[in-house]
Amino acid sequence: MNKNNLNFEENYPDLQTNNQSIIPVVNAALIPLADALAAMAEVLTTFEGQQQERSNTPESKNMQKQLDYLNTEIENLKKQVNYHNL
Repeated sequence: MNKNNLNFEENYPDLQTNNQSIIPVVNAALIPLADALAAMAEVLTTFEGQQQERSNTPESKNMQKQLDYLNTEIENLKKQVNYHNL
């Protein structure tokens, strides 16, 4: 510690006691926050699992094929328009 810190602690000896009394209050506030974050993580994990299950259905695979086809057609149309604009 440097000299300034020692003087500060000497001038305010009850500050360390006050800081120590805050620790349980902060701890009491952080525990519910940690519980809430854990619950949110669980919900997100469940949601992601459900999304993954849905993406493996035949309907979603068919939709993906249709989207891929439409994207290919759009790209072909863009090429044609660009070719005619040259």
